[in-house]
Amino acid sequence: MAKQNRSPFDSMLFGNQHSQSPQQQPQKETQKTDWPALLQEVNKTWDSISPMVKPFIQKFKK
Repeated sequence: MAKQNRSPFDSMLFGNQHSQSPQQQPQKETQKTDWPALLQEVNKTWDSISPMVKPFIQKFKK
């Protein structure tokens, strides 16, 4: 099976979910978050959903 590329946002939100058995997993390591990549992914997500969300925001501001 091909390895799926996950975005930094998905990795932070859902964690690193590997399909390895518990015997193959190494000891837990502290993972540093790549904040610039995460913020870039959040910005891309907002740009794609903002046309759908902004009308609702404007409606509730009135």
